[in-house]
Amino acid sequence: MKATGLSKTNSYNAYVTDSAPGSTAFATGVKTKNTFVGVDASGKALAQIPDIISEKGRVSGLISTGDVTDATPADFYAHSDNRNSSQTILKDFISSKTKILIGGPSGGLTKETEQKFKDAHIDLYRDLKSAGKINNRTLIVDPIASRRITDGRGNWLGDAFDLTLNELKSNEKGFFMMVEASQTDGGGHSNDIGQLVTELLDFDSVVGKAMKFADENKETLVVVLGDHETGGLTLLDGSLKEGWVFGNFSTNDHTAIPSSVFAYGPNSGDFTGFFENKEVFNKILTAYGIQK
Repeated sequence: MKATGLSKTNSYNAYVTDSAPGSTAFATGVKTKNTFVGVDASGKALAQIPDIISEKGRVSGLISTGDVTDATPADFYAHSDNRNSSQTILKDFISSKTKILIGGPSGGLTKETEQKFKDAHIDLYRDLKSAGKINNRTLIVDPIASRRITDGRGNWLGDAFDLTLNELKSNEKGFFMMVEASQTDGGGHSNDIGQLVTELLDFDSVVGKAMKFADENKETLVVVLGDHETGGLTLLDGSLKEGWVFGNFSTNDHTAIPSSVFAYGPNSGDFTGFFENKEVFNKILTAYGIQK
């Protein structure tokens, strides 16, 4: 990707962000407090990209290799001042404009919540393979999703991408898809460079699928970025010929290191330079021809 930039990741109240305000900035254009999901610093619910573009007839899908109520996907459909309130977060999917939500199981999926999903005519599947072709609003909670590649996740992320894209691309007015490679964060927290490499390679293959679709479609923008850095990883040595790297971690937590941004397709030039993470929101809406 030729269009590259850097995103400043601090939250409203902390120099080092967690995922909740990090992705809320992407989804809403507003910096908020650590642990806050889809709400501003006062706790007021914010309009998210799926809600805004639905007004123009566009549809949205969210995929994560974490659970479906993890902060990153939740930031695009839920509103809470506590990222750990999984029941409240998952119930918010019912009233959101997101059509498809796919990820690992969540403690928020109680019998009561299941009934609410049924009453709202939202299809619920316990694994990706049983979903088949998606027609209605859909929630897929698959235990395989939150496994690491080295623990047998296989091509799950690529398959989830294909399933979601096949449904969303049929909408003539366009779509939005957020795909999260959650386990790279886990590799940073555990200072496991092997996990980082295998998870990044898996995600890279999905980025390749997205870029191929963009080449064929000609009207699709692909943006690759992170809501924060984890581990303070410095690469000290490596061999392209032999396929190895050696690095050193400075922490087992998040850092304030700016996040790399890569973009491909129409409006990709808007993502160059150094900018606040909340600006990603407006840059995406501009690509849709929407001004906020």
